[in-house]
Amino acid sequence: FGLTRLFAVLEPLLPGSVSVSRISVQDIYKDGDKMNADLEFSVLSRDYQSVVTMIDNMNNSGIFQAELRGQDLQKTDRSTYTEYTLRLIW
Repeated sequence: FGLTRLFAVLEPLLPGSVSVSRISVQDIYKDGDKMNADLEFSVLSRDYQSVVTMIDNMNNSGIFQAELRGQDLQKTDRSTYTEYTLRLIW
């Protein structure tokens, strides 16, 4: 498991309006002859459709299985955005 490799395969799947805010490794396990990582993955975006597109891109990549788990509206003096939390199998 390597974060550099994870970011290398994630980057092409992320729309420009979506930013990674947090990655937490929940488990690393072997499935047959393949190693998998179960991740809690959070992103920030002002655009829900971009997050849906990102999830579709991940699920169609053959590399990830992504499932939206929650969303949390964030308001500051300057902007409003939402943090989306996903379960991501890599």
